[in-house]
Amino acid sequence: MTSFAEDIDELIEWATYTVGEDRIEKKREISKKRSSVFLRRIIKIEMKGNIFMKKEILNILQNYLEIFKNEENRQSKFLDYLNNHNDEEVTDWNNFDGHIVSSGFLYALKEKRFLVLYHKDQKMYLYPGGHIDKEDKNILEAAMREVREETGISDFKQIEIQKNPLIPIDIDTHRISYNERLDLPEHYHFDFRYLFVVESIEEVRIDQEESSEYKWIDMEELKKFSHYGIVLEKLEKIIK
Repeated sequence: MTSFAEDIDELIEWATYTVGEDRIEKKREISKKRSSVFLRRIIKIEMKGNIFMKKEILNILQNYLEIFKNEENRQSKFLDYLNNHNDEEVTDWNNFDGHIVSSGFLYALKEKRFLVLYHKDQKMYLYPGGHIDKEDKNILEAAMREVREETGISDFKQIEIQKNPLIPIDIDTHRISYNERLDLPEHYHFDFRYLFVVESIEEVRIDQEESSEYKWIDMEELKKFSHYGIVLEKLEKIIK
């Protein structure tokens, strides 16, 4: 068990690195230390004053439901969540009622393959994505940043389904299991899923902190990942 003085030292070390380029790496390093409860309090301080207004999220959801009119029941849990949490809470990844995340499927046009990464904590193949950072100007930018960070690929384009590029191809609610490495309890993710494309398969530089391997797979293999849900049907229609 750490002393109060040691915890304060951790806070000072973490706070120093949040202003520099090494913020993410240092945060991960400290997250492995013993005082995980204290760490979560530290991270909550950093996430306070979040960039996304709930009004913007509600507007995106409204526009989304104008396109996917049959998803009102599917999005009811997310709407209830938005109605019961304030601006800061909806993207605060220490809100264990749940929080919004942003992600992106990456598709190589020439080879007709999707990129998936094997996530160490979730122990399954996933598409790039993750939590909202306070530096992200909007939820689409968060998805693009996550793709760049987790793949090392930066030259990609978005496939838009509406004039407003903030509208994702899918919004999914799913349960995230307990994270033993970071000592994070089960909670919900409200996942804004976008689709990005590259001309052809590129070299991938995975974030080895989160992923152990990657592969490019075709639509038929992607459809075997039934835990992705309804987005598989949408992706198949879009790429045809």
